[in-house]
Amino acid sequence: MSGYFDEESESPAARGGELAPGATDPADVVAVAEILMISANRSVERDAAGLYYTPADPFAVSLTAPLGPACAGCHVTWVFARALLDEGTRVPAGEGDVQIWPAGGDGTIVELHGDDRAVLAIRFDTVDLRRFLERSYGVVAAGSETDGFDLDGELVRLLRSR
Repeated sequence: MSGYFDEESESPAARGGELAPGATDPADVVAVAEILMISANRSVERDAAGLYYTPADPFAVSLTAPLGPACAGCHVTWVFARALLDEGTRVPAGEGDVQIWPAGGDGTIVELHGDDRAVLAIRFDTVDLRRFLERSYGVVAAGSETDGFDLDGELVRLLRSR
């Protein structure tokens, strides 16, 4: 299943200066992917999930996904490390509320554990996740997330605001 159906890789100028839906800055990366949701009783349902990356939070990605048939129209947003998503497309990754691993030759499972121990397992096409990650690395390269961050200046600003 090739589930990637967004075309947000165009620049804002190519879109007539408009931001991608969900973006707050022209540098934001937004993608919508068709997913398979796997419920606790092993039923499978097609839906859509949104992935979001912003250089304002360079280490993180956000995933907004439906909660499933038990709560029609309900969505949840999870924020986790971009490096975790990247690693999980190649090898099993994560130890806590977010666990990601390759599934078969072309899939990646993102499993989300909530406070109530509910589990939401989402199957993405790996190519969709890799495309999203490549676009995010085009905005902020891996390893350069702290470039331009002035720790001393931020500490001074925080101390003065007290």
